Amino acid sequence: MAVWGKYGGRLRKKASNNPEDSPEIAIKVLAKGADPNAVDEFGKTALMTACGTGAPKCVPILIDAGALVDTQDRDGVTALHECFYRGNSDCLIEIMRYGPDPSIKQRTGKTPFDCVFIDNMHETLNFALHNEEFLKLANKHPCLTPTNENIEQLISQAIMYKAQECYDILLKYQEENNISINIDFSNLFARTLTVYNFTHWKEHKETRINTDMLAQLLLVNFKKF
Repeated sequence: MAVWGKYGGRLRKKASNNPEDSPEIAIKVLAKGADPNAVDEFGKTALMTACGTGAPKCVPILIDAGALVDTQDRDGVTALHECFYRGNSDCLIEIMRYGPDPSIKQRTGKTPFDCVFIDNMHETLNFALHNEEFLKLANKHPCLTPTNENIEQLISQAIMYKAQECYDILLKYQEENNISINIDFSNLFARTLTVYNFTHWKEHKETRINTDMLAQLLLVNFKKF
């Protein structure tokens, strides 16, 4: 409760009068001996809560107090997953300073970066591609650097999750940086169908494949012919 950020706490209640972060409360409870690695019924730590609700000031306080950066909850989610999934760039840059492992996959096989597409967190994607401090911190992690292979993977994720704004950012990035995409379109088409029919879009009764995005990608990469 002490580290819920600007996106609210349980029942929209917070543990301080601060409308955003609550670092002063976190400091007090830690000083009284609170365990920074305690988990709730879902296996989530305070660090995951801070990253998921937008409490960047609490991130270094928790980690300096001994919070483990790469702890996973019952679904395999880490604090870094929460940053990308919830679109909290301010928490993302804070936790990146402590060397989290961006290759950890949650229960359904998604890395933290993959989670940015689930709810189309395009501002966070743009941040990860262009923010100089983030890129410097991410440089030692192959899965976070904007290589040709990684851009291909990100574009395929954007198409599968129908994340139009993310897709537009990636396509523009590809063109501006003269990146050559080499995607197996038949495989991508099949995986897109799988996503729509059996996972994320099943809840929304959505079974239509986003063929427009696939067609646009084809045109961009094969326009020279």
